[in-house]
Amino acid sequence: MALAFHDVRCEVNDILIEADFAVPSGAVIGVTGAEPAELQLLAELAAGSVPPEEGEIERSSVFLAAPTFHSADVEAVEYWTDAALESAAETLILGPCLALTSRFYRDWAWREIHRLARQGRLVIVVSQDHETLARQTDEVLIFDEGSLALRGEPRETLARYVEMVAEAQREEAAEAGLLEDFPRHGDGRAELVSLELLGDEGRSTATLQSGEVAAVEIRVRFEQDVAKPVVGILLRNRIGVSVYGTNTELEGLELGPRSAGDELTVRFEFRADLCPQEYTLTAACHDPDGTAHDWLEEALLFAVTDSRHTEGVANLRAKVSFS
Repeated sequence: MALAFHDVRCEVNDILIEADFAVPSGAVIGVTGAEPAELQLLAELAAGSVPPEEGEIERSSVFLAAPTFHSADVEAVEYWTDAALESAAETLILGPCLALTSRFYRDWAWREIHRLARQGRLVIVVSQDHETLARQTDEVLIFDEGSLALRGEPRETLARYVEMVAEAQREEAAEAGLLEDFPRHGDGRAELVSLELLGDEGRSTATLQSGEVAAVEIRVRFEQDVAKPVVGILLRNRIGVSVYGTNTELEGLELGPRSAGDELTVRFEFRADLCPQEYTLTAACHDPDGTAHDWLEEALLFAVTDSRHTEGVANLRAKVSFS
């Protein structure tokens, strides 16, 4: 084995690594995980720049391109990547900042990485770019809370990891509640007294699985008589682009007239065919001409997860074939 951790334990600045694994020469190994600091400490242990407190690390000569873990200077990243690929070390370790370089440079670097692996070298690439690891590596190791959680064929292993994270998020996510600070305006004739995102089991959630049947429930209390109230929602992605919006008028649902003291709950149910990222939810009660009674702008934040990465906002669930 080109690199082997034998019952290694090391803690630096509250970052803990506990590892027992080995990887062979002649391969491109992807390493990923949720915590960049853990991944960097793992690389420093592998290179010998940080000694373990317990256990031992079996290694051949190692070149750690340390600036590729933290530098935002593209020229520096390219310089140290070049130095690694030109070195005579049997094990090369590159960090996630390789992703900052140009597409032309990255393509060249990956060609060199594979050439060196065919010559019998071990190349370890630490990255959180799952799609690149799935395409370019022979095996992926995934670290979670300082320990090796999963390893194996890249696409299958990364998919299992995403599912594992999604399930953990769904179990641990607090009930989706209003954010502490969001713009709110209106003339006060009605008040949105609660706003909830519900998952397919009908429970309040801050995380949805892509394709899950979800619902938004809005409870409205009327402070004055309103002839034709309209209740609506708007979803935006993390950069503020509108993803989807509708309201009771557009859906042909008549809510009025309503008298002071009335309360009602409006439910919008939909299939969350969205790409994995974070979204915000805006809700409002207003007149048909748009005059707001109560308008909660981006008042709720939620995340969509999936077992595979897709780009954009809408998950169109394409079926791919060839002939």
